[in-house]
Amino acid sequence: MRNITTYKGCLALLCMLSASTLLFSQQQIKPYKTHTISTADTEFEGSTLLIDFQLSESLSNISGSAASFDPTYIIEKVTVTDDEGKELSATEFDNRPSVLDAGGSYQLVWDLERQGVLELYGVQKVEIEIGYSEQTKREISNHNDEVYRKNRRQGTFSSLFGFNRDYSQFSIFGGWQTGYLIPDISADEGYSMSVTDTDASNAWYFGGRLYFTNYFSVQASAHFTKASFQYDYHSSGPSAVVTQQLKYETVQIPLVANIHVGPKFTLFGGLYFSKIKKGSIEEEGKTALDLFDENLNVDGESPLVSSDKGYLGGVEYKMSNIAIGAKYERGLQNLFNENYNSLEIPTKEDGRQLYHGMASVYITWFLF
Repeated sequence: MRNITTYKGCLALLCMLSASTLLFSQQQIKPYKTHTISTADTEFEGSTLLIDFQLSESLSNISGSAASFDPTYIIEKVTVTDDEGKELSATEFDNRPSVLDAGGSYQLVWDLERQGVLELYGVQKVEIEIGYSEQTKREISNHNDEVYRKNRRQGTFSSLFGFNRDYSQFSIFGGWQTGYLIPDISADEGYSMSVTDTDASNAWYFGGRLYFTNYFSVQASAHFTKASFQYDYHSSGPSAVVTQQLKYETVQIPLVANIHVGPKFTLFGGLYFSKIKKGSIEEEGKTALDLFDENLNVDGESPLVSSDKGYLGGVEYKMSNIAIGAKYERGLQNLFNENYNSLEIPTKEDGRQLYHGMASVYITWFLF
């Protein structure tokens, strides 16, 4: 009962930390989409078209952000529609301004003859597409980097509990891993057990990561794992070697500390606690044994223990919101119940021991 309460508590903590992410305040500036100006005055001077327009003052406010710079713009394209519905576009003009300021008034001089336009039947509509200048793009990039760093130093606990201290950004993630089992299996003198084959161990998972600085974070997650391997069992009697396959499913809760070596590489290590949900032993020609079937219990003991604990460590490489990594984990708990003994599974008599071990690779998606 204590183990079940522990795992439920860890899952509840993950849910609480996930909800706390809604409380972050400072926002990055979103990439600017092209703005179209459809109000302009036009006038012909021979084969030259003069286009007068003004940028709105509202363009000085970038996405509602309290940015410390005034944005500037450039003309990306001008499209003129004449009275017959014909469209004519251009990106270069005789007096094209290098940058435009919000609230400013400008005139474009468009030499139609130079562009090979012989006739233009009046002007029905003018559309001027503008975008950020290169200088403003750099300022936005710097602004977003600063916001990112600040968000890593503020927020989650400060918002939740009112602490006036610097804490950092909290990220939710999910992913999938596949691994190679390296179980440590043995038995007392007179018996022997040896691994002959292992299947891929797969898991899907979700969790949360809390950054305290740019270089340090902690995380907790829930991994839902299936594993199996085959082994030969030699008893002390005259019987031949018996080949069996052990399968088990776990819910694992790793608690990990991360050291971020630069913006992309991470070294990590920690402990894990797991609940063994299912377990079975299969032998050719025989019915599979459910190791948690009450009919197998002896004096209230089952062949497998119900929980495990161990340590893990690895390395991770992050690209934007996707990370790939490799890790190794090793259990510290004998998964066979040393107090259980029966004719079918004499764990107490033969002193069999099994310690979980696995090397795996994984891919993680960070939601934010």
